[in-house]
This record gives sequence, structure tokens and C-alpha cells, in this order.
Amino acid sequence: MTGPDALPGTGRPGRTRRLVTRHPVWMVAVVLAAALLIAGGLRLARGAPRSSTFTASGKVALGDALSIQTLAGDQCQGKGAYSDIVEGAQVVVADPAGTVLATGHLSRGTLFGASCMFTFTVTVPTGRSSYGVSVAGQRGTRFTQAEMRRGVQVSLGL
Repeated sequence: MTGPDALPGTGRPGRTRRLVTRHPVWMVAVVLAAALLIAGGLRLARGAPRSSTFTASGKVALGDALSIQTLAGDQCQGKGAYSDIVEGAQVVVADPAGTVLATGHLSRGTLFGASCMFTFTVTVPTGRSSYGVSVAGQRGTRFTQAEMRRGVQVSLGL
């Protein structure tokens, strides 16, 4: 027999050679998928990465009628000894040593019953034994991290 299937020099029919892939594409895909599942499982086992900061929100209540100035509508601000408690006043969060950790600003004051209420939001680092919150240089109030995460209230003039 002669032709493309004959073994060279023998005249006998040969075997057709086929290209054999040692690692078919589907096998590579299965191995890759397994690796991704294992990596994902390890990440879940370790837990989600923890942030080194958190967002704390709070309220400032100015409650002495002598220290509240009413404005248009239900808006208000401090007066007298609390004249610095106004929209935009600085909120400072400090650690026990007095190192400033974060600053924020008061929202517009709103009458709420007999009080003038302001809000603020700050991003602070985790892991401090306590956090001192002071507003516009007024006396500060200390809170734990758990309290800061839940939301705090600073009372002035009460």
C-alpha cells in the first residue's frame, strides 16, 4: 500500500496520527474554577477585612431657653454663652491624650420641643479606649467606641 497512510519504506498501512492534547480546554477550566472556589472559601474563612475607621453620627442638644435664638421657621442657633453653637460650627473628636482624630461640622439647628438640635457626622479611627466629642470649643463629652457607633448626643446648656 502506498499513499499518505503507508509507513515510510515498508509499503504497509500506517496508523493515522492524531494530535492528542494532554490538557483539554475543559480540564483547564475545571482546575481554574476549583482554584477560584478554594481561594474564595479561604477568604470567607478569614472573615471580611475590617475597616480601620468607622462613621459616627451624633446630635448636639442646646436646651436652655436663655441660650437659644430662634430664627425663621423652625430654625435656631445658640446665643449668649453658646453663641458659637451655629450651623457650620466645628465638631472635634479626640482621643484620651487630646490628639485630634477627626473634625466635622454642625448642621443647621432645628427646634425640637424646648431644645435646639444639631447633627454631625465624622469618620474616626477604631480601637481607642474613648472618644472625646467637643463642639465649638465647649466642654467635651467622652464616649466609648460602641456608643460612637450607635450615635451619640452631646447636651449643652441643660
